[in-house]
Amino acid sequence: MLPMSGVALLSRGDHGVDDNDILRVRLAYERVRDEYAAFANALRVLVEELCRANDLAIDAVTARAKDTTSLVDKFTQRHDYTSLDDVTDKCGVRVVTRYREAVDDVLDMLRDEFAVIEVVHHGGATPDSFGYSSDHVLIRIGERRLSFKEWRRYEGLVAEVQVRSILQHAWAAISHSLDYKSGVEVPDSARRRLFRVAALLETGDEIFDGYRNDVIAIRDEYRTGVDAEQWRDLPVDLDSVWAAWSKFPIREAVNAAEEAGFLRVPGVDQADPPVDYREQELPTLVRTAAAAGLTKVGDVADLFARVPSAKSVFDAMVRVCRDQNGDPPYAVASDLPVFLLIAERPDDQYLRNEAQPVSSRFLVAAASAGESARSS
Repeated sequence: MLPMSGVALLSRGDHGVDDNDILRVRLAYERVRDEYAAFANALRVLVEELCRANDLAIDAVTARAKDTTSLVDKFTQRHDYTSLDDVTDKCGVRVVTRYREAVDDVLDMLRDEFAVIEVVHHGGATPDSFGYSSDHVLIRIGERRLSFKEWRRYEGLVAEVQVRSILQHAWAAISHSLDYKSGVEVPDSARRRLFRVAALLETGDEIFDGYRNDVIAIRDEYRTGVDAEQWRDLPVDLDSVWAAWSKFPIREAVNAAEEAGFLRVPGVDQADPPVDYREQELPTLVRTAAAAGLTKVGDVADLFARVPSAKSVFDAMVRVCRDQNGDPPYAVASDLPVFLLIAERPDDQYLRNEAQPVSSRFLVAAASAGESARSS
């Protein structure tokens, strides 16, 4: 196991540490800093994986080994420090969450996955306290993980994990940039404005938490409606369309498009797609459906049901693309109703704008197919 400091207890007199003490701390830390840098990188990867595995709403995970100069400065300023071991943030990890409520989720995860030495809540203890709150957790690698060879090298090393919401992190970044660490340092003329900012940020965190809870409740309501076969009356939005996706005749629509000459989407069952399909493919369908005046999820389902009978539209789209020496579109399920709407309203530029980012070449082909069908 790597020694924690390699420095004996340092004697402090009334005048603090002398130059020899400072030199000994500097040299001792320089001997172990590379190991703390490796520890920091390993923890960053591990904490990211754990947050992802537990579906925690995080924005970023960063880590670093403390700079030697910063460590020596901190050691010099803290008169309660007597050895390098007293500096607990030689390895620092920061977890920034999207929501204040997610801070507690991350703290629970850290307690489950590591040997927690201490949890300290900074700031926000009183209404007039300076700054904005943040949670700092001192951890070691726990016994279970030490059974793995790659973690055994870090046995006994301590890391400080800071857990903050995005707005808490914004406060810390701005206040640090102004070099204010306590309320005493803030000019009286600026103090009131500073507390107002802290109050606004805290209110913002509460509103974001409420927004998140509202969205979760709506998604649960949609799932309940789908299970109760009431999905056709759900309002059209991204979550309702995703919740009802399994009720749409997706395979029939895709097969019809492929028979018309559309290219096959490789490796994806679009009737049971992965989660990222929701963010990548559905927004265009939802925007276009709303622009076309569709208000119920059942209306969107009916568009999919019409795809097989609209074979002439898709045949014409393929011909237009090939006449222009281009490939036909892929049979992306969520795009097929969009093409139908464009074909039915080929002169509606607003509708076509909402249909982007689908390739404009394919939208033009859909409009041309609609004009041909209208003139025939």
